Amino acid sequence: MSKSPTDRIGQADPKANRTGRGRPGRPRTLYLIVAAVPVATALITAGNVFLSPNHGIVAAFNLIVMSFIGFAVARWFSAHRLLAKAQVSQAEVATARAVQDTLRAAEEAVRKAKQDKFDERSNAAGALVRERQKSEHDRQELNQQLAVAVANMSQGLLMFDSNARIVVCNERYIEMYGLSPEIVKPGLALRDLIAHRKEAGLFAGDVAQYCAAILASIKRGKTDSNTIETTDGRTIHIVNQPMAGGGWVSTHEDITERRRAEQEVNRTQKFLFKVIENVPAPITVKDARELRYILINRAGEKFYGVPRTEIIGKTAHEILPKATADLVVAHDRELLRTKREMSFSEQTVDMPGGGKRIVLPRRMPVYGEDGEPQFLLGLIDDVTERRKAEAQLVRMVNHDPQTDL
Repeated sequence: MSKSPTDRIGQADPKANRTGRGRPGRPRTLYLIVAAVPVATALITAGNVFLSPNHGIVAAFNLIVMSFIGFAVARWFSAHRLLAKAQVSQAEVATARAVQDTLRAAEEAVRKAKQDKFDERSNAAGALVRERQKSEHDRQELNQQLAVAVANMSQGLLMFDSNARIVVCNERYIEMYGLSPEIVKPGLALRDLIAHRKEAGLFAGDVAQYCAAILASIKRGKTDSNTIETTDGRTIHIVNQPMAGGGWVSTHEDITERRRAEQEVNRTQKFLFKVIENVPAPITVKDARELRYILINRAGEKFYGVPRTEIIGKTAHEILPKATADLVVAHDRELLRTKREMSFSEQTVDMPGGGKRIVLPRRMPVYGEDGEPQFLLGLIDDVTERRKAEAQLVRMVNHDPQTDL
């Protein structure tokens, strides 16, 4: 396996610090030089002394000594350069290792950052997928609930788009008009729908005019409400509610039974009013909260001596003299306290248009759905004329024609 230059430098590093053969260190070489200088000096001096007659030999000897000294110096400088190179190589190795460590740390940080980002994106994607799945599930569940609600409505339901074509139609609408589900389905135009109703015998109007009236109302953005009578005698209440975008929702409610009940109530109410109106005794009805008159019959109108239009909606203090009004309100308060029918003793009251009257009043509560008095019914037995007749009879019985006493 090949080794990098950095590895090779790292291997050479220990040898650069050793002082063995072939690569002397600085201390040993320096010692050799220091020791060689005095030895060389001594040798040259001795040679000059002993060899002075022979100048050629002296010169050669001196050359040898100086060469030795030069060699030692050169050896020292070579060792010094090697040592410097070794130190530089060691610094480069340390730098290279630091760079490698930094690169490894950077690579690890980048790898970790990428992994964290990948994990974050994966978690975000997973959360988004789960959220979308939940939203889709909720939407499907809502659609199912809506479909069940529409299918089980007591009203017929239609939804039209901006082109006046059916988008939604429930079974109740088809059953209400006896139509064919093969015809009445999404995509059917309003005009064709009404024409089909006419064919079924449950629409007696003009198809074009009826459709034009609906479209005109939708175009104005106004809710259209009307009641129609079918050819089989049923009453259908129709509401067309515009939607954004030009479509609309139409509800059809069969109110035949409700209309009949209302008519029956109206007939009964008219009958009761007629009975009350023709009762010879004064009858009044007040609301239990504010004690205002809401009904008075013909006999009561005559008793009070004031037109009923001036009585309805007013309180006793707005109609009667104060003493009489205080007495009437006291009776009403007592009735509300006891919540039971009450009869009062004979009393003399002042009426605004009839003077003093002698009465035997009765009160009874009319209860609401909550079990509390909602209305106060008052019956007045006006005994004024009876008491006058009785008094006249007594006078006649006790009258002496001879003495006129």
